[in-house]
Amino acid sequence: MSDPSGSPLDALLRFLVMVGVVIVGLMAYHLYGPPLGEASVVLDRIVKAGVEAFDQLAADCENATPTAHVDAIAARSELTLQPTRSREAEERMPSLQLEPLHMPPAAFPPLAAAPLPQGQQADQSGAQPLLDTLTRLGASDFHLTAWGSEGAWQRFECAVPEAGSAGFVRHFDAIEATPQQAIAQVVRDVVQWRSQQGAPSVASVH
Repeated sequence: MSDPSGSPLDALLRFLVMVGVVIVGLMAYHLYGPPLGEASVVLDRIVKAGVEAFDQLAADCENATPTAHVDAIAARSELTLQPTRSREAEERMPSLQLEPLHMPPAAFPPLAAAPLPQGQQADQSGAQPLLDTLTRLGASDFHLTAWGSEGAWQRFECAVPEAGSAGFVRHFDAIEATPQQAIAQVVRDVVQWRSQQGAPSVASVH
């Protein structure tokens, strides 16, 4: 069992008491002159005891300092390790990388250069002169499509600009059993319409 009188707190209290006695003695010396023989001996003992108490307190503090220093280092180490563990946890987590979105280029169907869509140029030997007539009349946008539930009929259509009216067009179409008959009917309709407008006529179609 340790002696309670040797604790740092007890030594500090004794030191404070000794310092107080020394201060009182110095004040008495200053006011009343040097003490007599026995009083001088007592004062010397008090001063010596105060010095010993101070030395004891300094030694206790010196012995206690390494422990406190080690505790402080341990506390700082614990605080330093916590972010390290957090960083390790973040490194274990899979990283999500968002790739930039790219819109696909718009795909536009190629423009057909032929007068009629591909696969619908039936009987070109008889239809081509009719198409040339429509071209001379200013017609464009020719379309020939199969018509009916089973595609037994042919539908031909085109657009013709109005005479003297820029930007205005009229659409013509006809449905017949063959492509040539459908185109011929459209040519007759366009020629008749041009005649009503007073435009110069083109060779008649039979």
